[in-house]
Amino acid sequence: MLSRIVWLILIVLFAGCLDPYAPPTGAADVVILVVDGSLDTSEGSATVALSRGATLSMPDSFPTVGNAFVAVEDALGNIYPLTEESAGNYQATGIPIYSDAQYRLHIITQENEEYYSDAVAPRA
Repeated sequence: MLSRIVWLILIVLFAGCLDPYAPPTGAADVVILVVDGSLDTSEGSATVALSRGATLSMPDSFPTVGNAFVAVEDALGNIYPLTEESAGNYQATGIPIYSDAQYRLHIITQENEEYYSDAVAPRA
Protein backbone atom coordinates (compact mmCIF):
# COMPACT_ATOMS: atom_id res chain seq x y z
CA MET A 1 0.00 0.00 0.00
CA LEU A 2 2.78 2.40 0.89
CA SER A 3 4.61 1.75 -2.38
CA ARG A 4 1.45 2.60 -4.34
CA ILE A 5 1.21 5.95 -2.56
CA VAL A 6 4.89 6.68 -3.28
CA TRP A 7 4.39 5.87 -6.98
CA LEU A 8 1.30 8.06 -7.12
CA ILE A 9 3.18 10.98 -5.57
CA LEU A 10 6.07 10.53 -8.02
CA ILE A 11 3.73 10.40 -11.00
CA VAL A 12 1.94 13.57 -9.89
CA LEU A 13 5.24 15.37 -9.28
CA PHE A 14 6.76 14.47 -12.65
CA ALA A 15 3.55 15.08 -14.59
CA GLY A 16 3.29 18.55 -13.06
CA CYS A 17 6.83 19.52 -14.16
CA LEU A 18 6.23 19.37 -17.90
CA ASP A 19 5.98 22.66 -19.80
CA PRO A 20 4.31 22.62 -23.21
CA TYR A 21 6.51 23.59 -26.18
CA ALA A 22 5.02 25.34 -29.18
CA PRO A 23 7.48 24.99 -32.10
CA PRO A 24 7.55 27.69 -34.78
CA THR A 25 5.08 26.92 -37.56
CA GLY A 26 5.09 29.94 -39.87
CA ALA A 27 7.66 30.96 -42.46
CA ALA A 28 8.36 34.16 -40.53
CA ASP A 29 9.49 32.04 -37.57
CA VAL A 30 12.21 30.25 -39.56
CA VAL A 31 15.11 32.53 -40.41
CA ILE A 32 17.97 30.05 -40.15
CA LEU A 33 20.43 30.25 -43.04
CA VAL A 34 21.35 26.76 -44.27
CA VAL A 35 24.71 26.56 -46.08
CA ASP A 36 25.74 23.46 -48.01
CA GLY A 37 29.11 23.86 -49.68
CA SER A 38 32.31 22.20 -50.77
CA LEU A 39 35.78 22.96 -52.07
CA ASP A 40 37.31 20.65 -54.66
CA THR A 41 41.10 20.80 -54.37
CA SER A 42 41.71 18.78 -57.54
CA GLU A 43 39.62 21.10 -59.75
CA GLY A 44 40.01 24.34 -57.81
CA SER A 45 36.26 24.81 -57.58
CA ALA A 46 33.78 25.86 -54.94
CA THR A 47 30.07 25.09 -54.81
CA VAL A 48 27.63 26.57 -52.27
CA ALA A 49 23.85 26.20 -51.93
CA LEU A 50 21.99 28.67 -49.71
CA SER A 51 18.50 28.13 -48.34
CA ARG A 52 16.40 28.83 -45.26
CA GLY A 53 15.24 26.29 -42.70
CA ALA A 54 11.95 24.47 -43.26
CA THR A 55 8.77 25.08 -41.29
CA LEU A 56 6.81 22.30 -39.62
CA SER A 57 3.80 23.10 -41.79
CA MET A 58 5.90 22.67 -44.98
CA PRO A 59 8.77 20.32 -44.03
CA ASP A 60 9.78 19.63 -47.64
CA SER A 61 10.06 23.31 -48.58
CA PHE A 62 13.49 24.88 -48.23
CA PRO A 63 13.30 28.43 -49.67
CA THR A 64 16.44 29.25 -51.64
CA VAL A 65 18.48 32.35 -50.85
CA GLY A 66 19.30 34.15 -54.06
CA ASN A 67 21.03 37.39 -54.96
CA ALA A 68 23.60 36.97 -52.20
CA PHE A 69 27.30 37.79 -52.23
CA VAL A 70 29.17 34.52 -51.67
CA ALA A 71 32.95 34.29 -51.69
CA VAL A 72 35.80 32.03 -50.61
CA GLU A 73 38.58 33.88 -48.79
CA ASP A 74 42.06 32.54 -48.12
CA ALA A 75 44.36 33.36 -45.21
CA LEU A 76 46.35 35.82 -47.37
CA GLY A 77 43.27 37.99 -47.94
CA ASN A 78 42.51 36.86 -51.48
CA ILE A 79 38.79 36.88 -52.25
CA TYR A 80 37.22 34.54 -54.83
CA PRO A 81 33.59 35.51 -55.51
CA LEU A 82 31.13 32.79 -56.53
CA THR A 83 28.56 33.32 -59.28
CA GLU A 84 24.90 32.45 -58.79
CA GLU A 85 24.29 29.76 -61.43
CA SER A 86 20.66 29.14 -60.44
CA ALA A 87 18.44 30.29 -57.57
CA GLY A 88 20.48 29.84 -54.38
CA ASN A 89 23.29 27.86 -56.07
CA TYR A 90 26.70 29.52 -56.30
CA GLN A 91 29.85 28.27 -58.05
CA ALA A 92 33.38 29.29 -58.96
CA THR A 93 36.25 27.55 -60.72
CA GLY A 94 39.93 28.33 -61.08
CA ILE A 95 40.46 28.95 -57.38
CA PRO A 96 43.99 28.06 -56.22
CA ILE A 97 43.12 25.66 -53.38
CA TYR A 98 45.99 24.14 -51.41
CA SER A 99 45.56 21.38 -48.83
CA ASP A 100 47.85 23.14 -46.33
CA ALA A 101 46.10 26.56 -46.56
CA GLN A 102 43.13 27.94 -44.61
CA TYR A 103 39.89 29.12 -46.26
CA ARG A 104 36.64 30.62 -45.03
CA LEU A 105 33.28 31.39 -46.56
CA HIS A 106 31.91 34.95 -46.60
CA ILE A 107 28.19 35.49 -47.26
CA ILE A 108 26.12 38.67 -47.44
CA THR A 109 22.42 38.07 -48.09
CA GLN A 110 20.09 40.39 -49.99
CA GLU A 111 18.74 41.48 -46.58
CA ASN A 112 22.31 42.59 -45.70
CA GLU A 113 22.87 39.76 -43.19
CA GLU A 114 26.60 39.02 -43.09
CA TYR A 115 28.15 35.67 -42.20
CA TYR A 116 31.70 34.33 -41.98
CA SER A 117 32.58 30.69 -41.48
CA ASP A 118 35.58 29.57 -39.45
CA ALA A 119 38.83 29.35 -41.41
CA VAL A 120 39.61 25.69 -42.08
CA ALA A 121 41.93 23.63 -44.25
CA PRO A 122 40.25 21.59 -47.00
CA ARG A 123 40.08 17.82 -46.55
CA ALA A 124 41.96 15.69 -49.01
